[in-house]
Amino acid sequence: MIGDEGSLVSGVERRFASPREAIAAGIAIIPQELQLVASLTVAENVALGREARLPNGLVNRDAARVLARRELEGVGAAHIGADTPIELLTPGDRQLVAIAKALAAHARCLIMDEPTAALGVAEETRLEHVIRSLVAAGTGIVYVSHKLDEVLRLANRVTVMRDGKKVTTLAASQPHCPRSR
Repeated sequence: MIGDEGSLVSGVERRFASPREAIAAGIAIIPQELQLVASLTVAENVALGREARLPNGLVNRDAARVLARRELEGVGAAHIGADTPIELLTPGDRQLVAIAKALAAHARCLIMDEPTAALGVAEETRLEHVIRSLVAAGTGIVYVSHKLDEVLRLANRVTVMRDGKKVTTLAASQPHCPRSR
């Protein structure tokens, strides 16, 4: 937990006093209720809080579009237009924008809380592909879900929690893990 128990970042135990410190360390949280501004465009959301500025102080919208396109391509979402308002996107595309936004902030670890809660089967499949690609590229994923089948398809290790306390952690390939049964 950020600001609570401590975390390992690049093999070093760290305690964060604020979410801002965790973000600076490369950790991003993508909550179940996505934190995107529906009335803004994809580019504006991806750049939000990190906007490049023109010499006159105005936001450099072209730089925001370039950033959004680069990060969307990186998560296999080149089909999403940088100038599209978030409110016009499907839940699955919104999830991809949230991931692109986290990666634009140089996140190396994504904590995803119930990421498929609002997705259909096709969108779940696409998201799982994106997660596998991110992991293969070296991004760490903490996947929080009550859907055991999803967890077992994606996980290397599974931590079981009950009433907010850790019960056990197992390699997904261990005989005691439900995948093996």
